[in-house]
Amino acid sequence: MNCQFFAMEVSQPTFAVASHSPYRWEYWQPGLRSVVPPGCSWLPFAAWSLMHVTRRFRNRQYAVMLAYDGSRPIHRTCVFPGYFRFPFMEPRDLQIGDVWTDPDYRGQGIAGMGLARALTQLASTGPRRVWYLTESTNTASIRLAERIGFTSVGQGSRTKKFHCRALGAYVINELSTNLPQTRMDSYEKAA
Repeated sequence: MNCQFFAMEVSQPTFAVASHSPYRWEYWQPGLRSVVPPGCSWLPFAAWSLMHVTRRFRNRQYAVMLAYDGSRPIHRTCVFPGYFRFPFMEPRDLQIGDVWTDPDYRGQGIAGMGLARALTQLASTGPRRVWYLTESTNTASIRLAERIGFTSVGQGSRTKKFHCRALGAYVINELSTNLPQTRMDSYEKAA
């Protein structure tokens, strides 16, 4: 799978987040009484919570930004710390992944709202780099990343280990040529 890698340096909550929304928003993190986000399936969320509890992630910031219409989950933006599948990530880095919007609610800007809300929450925890990966053919996801303010870092791929994709890693194969030099040095370390 060919991937597009984006990144953003987040240091303060500067994302435009509408104060009024017809939906209920929740920033969820796992706990003893809540292993899976309300309204979500056990897999893969229980597995990710287990990784959080057993400290397989490089930091303790695993979370999910959720939107509900009544009790119906209509959107999620997952926030993942680095782990073995993301060798390019530093210990404080986070990665936005598994962004999903219910098909009945697509085209309303809900994914952008969820991403902006998640980034605002993350910015309140101190400066860090946030990564956004998407398939190179997913134009809607690429447009979302660019609209929110992510910078294209490069192209990469998902590898296999022991012929198994689940054990493989995401790697940056080619850096973008339009990165500022100050950023280029730190991204070259990641590649």
